[in-house]
Amino acid sequence: YVFPFLGRHWMQQRMEGIELRAAASVETRGNLAEIEAAIGAQADLHAFVFSDEADDELTLLMLAVLNMHYDSVQRLLLTGNVQVNKPSGSKGHTALFLAAQHGRLHGAILLLEHSADVNALADDGQSALMVAVAAGHTEVATLLRKHGAAEDHEWMGLRAEDVQQQQAQEQLELLEDNENGLSTP
Repeated sequence: YVFPFLGRHWMQQRMEGIELRAAASVETRGNLAEIEAAIGAQADLHAFVFSDEADDELTLLMLAVLNMHYDSVQRLLLTGNVQVNKPSGSKGHTALFLAAQHGRLHGAILLLEHSADVNALADDGQSALMVAVAAGHTEVATLLRKHGAAEDHEWMGLRAEDVQQQQAQEQLELLEDNENGLSTP
């Protein structure tokens, strides 16, 4: 049985008496058992796995970040055999971009400690800082800024600061509407 997510030559086997199987769902992908099995089998750690949720091809590092398997993230990074800045297969998202987009602060910290490019751009030109700000992940945005994220980068004519100001204005208007007894949809 071939496990395409572990590379072309990965075959089902027993390791220390435990049968290695594909994870049952995307939510469990990138767990430590899967990572250890891939490392032990000398599988291609850069192989892509299609994720319906992300509608993209992701690496095990990306899946570990998304699913908050930080023990797996650390294990992969410590192998020295993963490309921390490798973009996803169809959107060009890096693991740091995905951490920023989904508010995975601890994942972002680990990636930055291993030289993740804070200013890498996705295929559509978005930066990790822009998606962190747009998604309201202020702690991740602050971390990215502390690591030198470009504040002047524009996407669709907006900078991260513009998006943040727009969100603050919308929050203020919402509060004012609530105080005045107006309902919001």
